Amino acid sequence: IVDGVNQLSALGLVRSEGLEVDLLADLTERWVLNLTYAYNDARVLDAGTNGITNASGDRFANAPRNTFGLWTRYDLPAWNSAIAFGADYVGERVS
Repeated sequence: IVDGVNQLSALGLVRSEGLEVDLLADLTERWVLNLTYAYNDARVLDAGTNGITNASGDRFANAPRNTFGLWTRYDLPAWNSAIAFGADYVGERVS
């Protein structure tokens, strides 16, 4: 904090490894389903000289390890419309 104002400083080095999987299915002629999953292992490799010096090896802030998603849509051709629903889950994040 300088003169009462928070200052941001870049970290030295962060590594992110993971995978994403998307499954899209036409369950019927009118019903579509989309499922998603992502795994992310984001780690601070080097906090640098201006960062939090004890952060090396820790998880990177605000990067969830797991996320899940669901989206579905059902067409209503008689009304020239559709209904849809979607939801996301975001796992625990370090702040």
